[in-house]
Amino acid sequence: MTTKRSECYKRLCLGDGYSDVARLFYLCGPSGAGKNAVMAEAARLNPALRIAKRTITRPSDPSEQVETLSAAAFSRAVNDGDFLWWWTAHGLSYGIRHAECEGQGCVIVNGSRAYWPDAKRRVPEARLIVLTVDPEVLAGRLTARGRESHAAISERLRRNDRLQSDSLLDQAWLVLDNTRALPEVAQTLVRMLAC
Repeated sequence: MTTKRSECYKRLCLGDGYSDVARLFYLCGPSGAGKNAVMAEAARLNPALRIAKRTITRPSDPSEQVETLSAAAFSRAVNDGDFLWWWTAHGLSYGIRHAECEGQGCVIVNGSRAYWPDAKRRVPEARLIVLTVDPEVLAGRLTARGRESHAAISERLRRNDRLQSDSLLDQAWLVLDNTRALPEVAQTLVRMLAC
C-alpha cells in the first residue's frame, strides 16, 4: 500500500482527522436515469453542495464534467493510490480521486450500483442514495441519448432489472424516483441533504 493510499485510508476509514473529509453521499441508479441532471439541478439550488468529478476511460458526455484518462493512465493512477473509489462497468473504468472528497460540506458521488458494497467497506460513513426511474422512461432516455446500439440498450435494461434489487433499496439512506419532474426530485434531494 502506497503512503498516499495508506494515509487516505487511515483518515477516511478509520476516522483519524475525519473532520477534514466531506460528508459523502453515493448516488447510484441505472445509466440514463438522469443522475447527472439531478446532481446538477441540486447543486444549482444549493451551491454549497459539491459534485465529485469522476475520472473515466471514455470521452465525456456534454451532461457531465469528468476527467478522461486512457486505460493505461487509469491503471497507473490506481496503482499509485490516487483514487478513493474505482470500478469497472461495461468495459470502462471509473474513479473518484481522493481530492474530490476532501474538505468540508456535502459531496455527492455518481457511483456504480454493483460497486456499492466495496465503496461502503472502504468508507463506512458514506450514505447510499438510489435513483429509480420507470423502465419505459429509462428505455426512452437511453435511446434518445444515442450512445449505444439497440442490443446494448436491451442489455442495460436487463442489468437494471438484476441490480435494482430489494436488497439495494433496503440499504438506501434515500430513494428518489426520477420519473417525476426534475425540479421536484432535486428539491427533495437538497432538502434531505441539508448542506
